[in-house]
Amino acid sequence: MHDPLPGGGLIRKLWVGESDTYREHLLRLDVESQCNRFGHAVTDEFVQVYVDAWPGLNAIIHGFFVDGILRGAAELRPIGSSLAKRADAALSVEKPWQSYGVGSALLERMLL
Repeated sequence: MHDPLPGGGLIRKLWVGESDTYREHLLRLDVESQCNRFGHAVTDEFVQVYVDAWPGLNAIIHGFFVDGILRGAAELRPIGSSLAKRADAALSVEKPWQSYGVGSALLERMLL
């Protein structure tokens, strides 16, 4: 049995046409959360270029939405070809929704 997600949130796959939604989420992350997500400090321009590259990288992103706003994301990018057996995974959760199991729920959904 899974605990309910905070704020009545739901998790679903993001589609390529939702790149603005993903970008806005990444830009709302506080500096520490951005560093945790990317492994270093990033600029708004870096986030823009990063999200613009999403469609060509075969990434799969699942998002945690509250009232229609993306508040957390789990991204899985294949390393090498799209049929690769290895992938890079990354999680991002906005500060108010951290420590409530959102990241764990996103990771679980991503691995299903």
